[in-house]
Parts: sequence; C-alpha cells; structure tokens
Amino acid sequence: MKNWAQLRALREGLNLQGREAQYTIEDGCILYGQRVCIPKKYQKNVLDELHTGHLGMVKMKSFARSFVYWKDIDKDIEDAVRNCVDCTRHKTDPAKAKVHYWEYPSMPWECIHIDFAGPIFEHMFLLIVDAHSKWLQVYPMKVTTTKKTIECLRDSFARFGLPWVLVIDNGSQFTSYEFQRFMQSNSIKH
Repeated sequence: MKNWAQLRALREGLNLQGREAQYTIEDGCILYGQRVCIPKKYQKNVLDELHTGHLGMVKMKSFARSFVYWKDIDKDIEDAVRNCVDCTRHKTDPAKAKVHYWEYPSMPWECIHIDFAGPIFEHMFLLIVDAHSKWLQVYPMKVTTTKKTIECLRDSFARFGLPWVLVIDNGSQFTSYEFQRFMQSNSIKH
C-alpha cells in the first residue's frame, strides 16, 4: 500500500478499523475498491447530495455503492430516507396482493401449474408442476409460441394423462384463441 503514513493519519476520520490493505490512495483520495471514501465531516453533505432527487432507499443505496463509501453508509441512507418528510409522504407502497390458497388436490395430476422460466443460456423453460405430488417436468424451448407450448403439453399429457385443472398466468401463449380451443377440446378447466 502506498502512503501508509497519510492513510494512518486519516484513519480516525474514516474509521477504517484495521482494514488498511483494502484501501488505496490515488490523487490524494482514499479509495475502497473503486469508491471514494468520504471522511466523517463530509458524509452529511454527500448524503444530502445523494438525496436531492428523492430517489428512494433502494435506488439511493445503489447509486451510492457505485461511487462512495463509508462505514454504515446503508444505515445512514435508510435513516435519511425515513426521516425525509417528502419521501414518506410520496412513498409508493405496492398494493398488497390478496393471498389465494389453492385447495390441495386429492390425487396426482388433478391440478397442475405451468409457467415459463428464463431465458437461461438462450433457452426458455416450460415448467409443469403437479400440485399434489410437486412432480416437476421441464421442457427447454427455443421459442415459446402457443403452438410449441401445446406440443409440450401434449407430450406431458400423453405420459401422465389429462389434468382436471390447469393453473396459468396471463402469458400470451395461454390467452390465445388456439390455447383456449386446446383447453376446451380436452375438457381442462383453467
């Protein structure tokens, strides 16, 4: 480490707690990784600047972590946002979704849930889960069209039989006319 004497002199103001090896000095600034270490006497000023746009706690922390550092910066940001009248007044609390409990199926393959996961390594995955046994089937797919989704479901249904109920979200593959026809022709509720 360069400039040990200078770093030790600043140790008190930054509360480095004996972790000097993780710090460097460039152009008179102490860096923690790529972030500038802010001395105690300037932390309030930096907090005020970070908080100017009233970004909210998550964005403010993310922005701060990209450029500046001091011990307990997260706690200081949380306190600043919680104590800001404008932030608390205009804070958007996401609406609480009503919890819907599914009745436990009495037998395997009575009710299945399907959805897509990905992309992972340029593939999407059709996930099919039996609500009774928690049996999981996974179909890797390059394209997630309604036609390809129905092909995967036909393969699954040929192995395990038709379910009584299919739980789906509002993905375009599941809301299409072709998918609705497939469900009706197989007498599957959804």
